[in-house]
Amino acid sequence: MLSRSRLTAREVAHHVAGGLFARVSEPRDRDVVHILDGEGCIACEAMEKAETRYFFWLLAENQSDLEVMRDFADRWGFCRRHARYLAERAEGPGLAHLYQFTCAHGLSRLEAAPTHAYRLGIVPGNTCPACLVLREVEQGIFGVLRRALGRADLRARYPVRQPLCFLHAQHFLAYAPRETIRTVIEVVDQLLVSNSLATRAPASELDMDRAATALAGRMALTAGTAPPRGLPIDDGVDPARCLSEVVTARRGCPVCYEMLRVEAERLAWLAQLRADVAVRTIEDLLPLCDTHLWAAMGALPTSIRAVTLSHALGAARAQMALALRPEAAQARRGHLRWLRAVQPVARLEALNFAREIAARSLYCPMRVRTQVAERRSLELLLTLTERSAFRSHYEEGTGLCMRHLAVALEQAASPAARQFLLSTQHAKLGLLNWELQEALRKQIWTSRFEHRGGDGEAWTRALMLFAGVVSFDLSSSTEPPPQSSMAGLGSTPT
Repeated sequence: MLSRSRLTAREVAHHVAGGLFARVSEPRDRDVVHILDGEGCIACEAMEKAETRYFFWLLAENQSDLEVMRDFADRWGFCRRHARYLAERAEGPGLAHLYQFTCAHGLSRLEAAPTHAYRLGIVPGNTCPACLVLREVEQGIFGVLRRALGRADLRARYPVRQPLCFLHAQHFLAYAPRETIRTVIEVVDQLLVSNSLATRAPASELDMDRAATALAGRMALTAGTAPPRGLPIDDGVDPARCLSEVVTARRGCPVCYEMLRVEAERLAWLAQLRADVAVRTIEDLLPLCDTHLWAAMGALPTSIRAVTLSHALGAARAQMALALRPEAAQARRGHLRWLRAVQPVARLEALNFAREIAARSLYCPMRVRTQVAERRSLELLLTLTERSAFRSHYEEGTGLCMRHLAVALEQAASPAARQFLLSTQHAKLGLLNWELQEALRKQIWTSRFEHRGGDGEAWTRALMLFAGVVSFDLSSSTEPPPQSSMAGLGSTPT
C-alpha cells in the first residue's frame, strides 16, 4: 500500500529525478555537484516532473485518503490552471472523490451563514495543493543551487551553464548569496540578449519557442492558461443582458467567464493585425507576464508572436540593465547618500536595490485589464441581484465560483444580497454533492448495469464551482478564434 507521505512536497522533491534536490536546508553533496548538469532551466525541469508525479500518486492511489481529502477541502480544491490541466486529461473518476468531500465541507461552512471571506475559509494565502508542491520543489532547487554557488568550481560554471530561465532567476534572487547577486543578474541578461538575437526576423518557430521558454519558463508548467477557442465576444452594447445570458447558459462562473472573454478579445484583436505593425502603437496591449505570454504564443500568428516576444525580451532586458546600474539604485534613496562614506555599507545598499529591481514582476497590460474586468463584472452582478428577473436566471445557472463568492460576500452592500448568494450557493452545492455521490456509487462493480446519466459529468461542474473553470475549458472545440466587433480591426491602432 502506497502511503500518503508520497504526496508531501518534500517527498515529491526528494523522489523527482532520482533525488536531485532533497531539502532546502540539508542539500546533499552529490546533489550540489550535479545541480548544473544537463540543459535548460533546472527549476522548470524539476517542477514539471514533480507536477506529473504528484497527480499520478494523487489520482491513482490517494484520492480517497482521509487526510489528503481534508487538506484538499481546506484549500477548496485546485486553482483554475491545475483544474484545466486535469480537465484536459479527463481525470473525472479520481476527482469525484476529492470534490465530493469538498462539497460536504463547503455545505458545512455555508450552513454557518458567514458574511466574510475569512469565515468561509477562502483567503488569498490558501494555496492550491498542487501549487504548494511546486513551490516546495522550487525552494528545494534554490537551496541546492545556493550551496553550489558557494563552491568556486561550480560558481565558475554558472555563467556558462545558464541554469535558470528569466522567471525563476527572478525568484532565485531572494535566495542567492549576496556575493553572487550581480553574477545572477548578468547571466540572465546574457540569456535575454542571446534570445533577442535569435528571434530577429526571420525567426523560426523553434527559435521563438526557445525564447518564450527562456523568458517565461516551460510551456508544460503553464498548460491550460490560454483562453479556450470558440469563446464568444461581447458586442459591448448591453453588458447586463450579456451577463444574464452567460448565467443562464450554465457556462460557469460569470466573473471567470468575463475574465476569459476579455483575454480572448485582446488576443483576437492582436491576431488580425498586419505583420508590419509598429510596436510602439501596440506595446500598451502586449502581454508580459508568463501566463499571458504563453497564451499569446498559442493564439497569435507567427508575425505577431515575433513582435510580442521581441517586446517582452526588450522589457526584461531593460529591467536587468537598470538593476546592473549601481548609481540608479543609490539614487533611489537620496536620504542615504551619506552611506557612500562607508563603502561596505554603500555596496550592500546597492546590491539590495539591484536585487529588488531585478526581482520585480514586469507590468503586464493584459493582466491589469483582466483584473479590471473581474472587478467590474462582479460589481455589475451584485447590482443586478436587486432585480427579481436576474435572480431567477442566477438560480437556474451555474452561479459564482467559491472564490468569487467570498469576494461578493465582502462587497455586497445589503444583507438581502448576501443572504441570496449564500442560500443559492448552498442549494447548488447540495445538488452537486448528491450528483457526485451518485457518480461514485455507480463506479461500484455491482452497479455496472446502471445507466450513467448527467451525474457522470458532475466532476466537470465541480471544477466550474470550485476552480472557476468555464464550459469552454472542458470542450475540445476546434472552432477558429473568436471574431471581434471592434472598429478598425486588422488595422494599426492609432
